[in-house]
Amino acid sequence: MSRTAAAVSGPLSAPVYRGGFELTNGSIHLRGPPQAITELDLKLGVVPGELIIEQGAFSIGGGRVQLRGNAPLTGFRRGELHAFITARNVALPLASGVHASVDADLRARWQLLGHFAIAAVVLLLERRERFSGTYWTNIVDAGIPFLGIIEHTNLVPAERYPARYLYVSNYVAGDDALTHMSTDELLRHYAPALRRINPSFDERGVLRAWSFREEAAQPVPRLGNRDRIPPFATPVPGLFLANTTQIYPEDRGTNYSARLGREAAEAMAA
Repeated sequence: MSRTAAAVSGPLSAPVYRGGFELTNGSIHLRGPPQAITELDLKLGVVPGELIIEQGAFSIGGGRVQLRGNAPLTGFRRGELHAFITARNVALPLASGVHASVDADLRARWQLLGHFAIAAVVLLLERRERFSGTYWTNIVDAGIPFLGIIEHTNLVPAERYPARYLYVSNYVAGDDALTHMSTDELLRHYAPALRRINPSFDERGVLRAWSFREEAAQPVPRLGNRDRIPPFATPVPGLFLANTTQIYPEDRGTNYSARLGREAAEAMAA
């Protein structure tokens, strides 16, 4: 159940807000994180120049999180949010087979940084015949709906496998239609472009096909990101953060991820 009361005054270039919003027993199901937010109770207040989280609580990962805070609100711009967060018995979504939960009392600051992530969509084709004589081909043709083809069995001898394997790789926005296509739909969508590259390509020559997706494959920061890179250590004793948003100045990559892991381990051991 929700309830909203709002009033706006002042000129369009500098509106002034008053009002509030209440939500009881709500839920949020996100595509990325495996854990849903349930039993969401939220009470927001808006006064001239300020957004106030008067009360916030929700269940996630088998535990309960409570928060309160405030942020400046000027016209259409929201400033840095300051919040006090209490988490109890929240399970962390770690690797398969690894189970951990956290209790924490945090004082947090959060600012809308303008980051977004690019999704990866990969179609893997098992074929009898070689597609080309090239291992890796980057594509910069706007008329082709993918960005690369990688024929794995042109690098590793095909004799080691029961067939030949071709990866059709792509990076797209998180809400792109390709992220929702099934394996068969991706193959049908890509087939004309694959025939354009290799006119002998025939969908009937595909023995098996798989598709894979990662919704946050590539972080895309805005200018000045180096001043906003979070440290490895967090306010929670013994809890450290290491992910590809902390790679700088290079783009994310396997070598840089390995370096990041080593640096994080050194921070933990210090």
